[in-house]
Amino acid sequence: GEHVDDAHGLGVAEHARRVKDRFGLPLVVTVTGRNRTRHQAEHLLEQLAGLDLAAVHCVTGDHPAARFGLEHQASFGLDSQMLVALASERDLKVSVAESPASPPVLDRPLRVSNKAHSGADAVVVNHAGSADDLRRILSERTNRLPALVVSAPRDPRHGDLLELTAPARPHYPPVHVYLPETTQHPPATSQP
Repeated sequence: GEHVDDAHGLGVAEHARRVKDRFGLPLVVTVTGRNRTRHQAEHLLEQLAGLDLAAVHCVTGDHPAARFGLEHQASFGLDSQMLVALASERDLKVSVAESPASPPVLDRPLRVSNKAHSGADAVVVNHAGSADDLRRILSERTNRLPALVVSAPRDPRHGDLLELTAPARPHYPPVHVYLPETTQHPPATSQP
């Protein structure tokens, strides 16, 4: 939920409640800082805390100008790190996202570390870029969170199969990514 083009017309908590009631599945609900004040975020997270969710996925949010043109604007009063702290204060399990190949590339590992210090429980790594970008994010020096790699890179040095092994973290197994030869890089996006 909470993508810039969601059109269901329900609030985040109400939509989550309806999906949970209908399907009975554990939910991970996305919460963004787009067009939301701290007070609004606190209220939403209180509502979500009452739903027994698997987790909330805290992201700053996509910018409407990236999808619909420069005339579409948004305000970002909160970033993902602030949302993580607010969600953690409410004892919610929290996942975060990181895009290792997005500029500034060298700052990405520190961002993951800061999100972990704010209370994140896991990181979803997307738009991974090169194998080196992914290794930098998964380095034990910067990331002590379990990681789910959504779109992994191809590394021509490894032929038709890429295996990236992140260092073992306390209480978590190493992360392995196997990529068949037919997998393509995801298309470049214009999202910030």
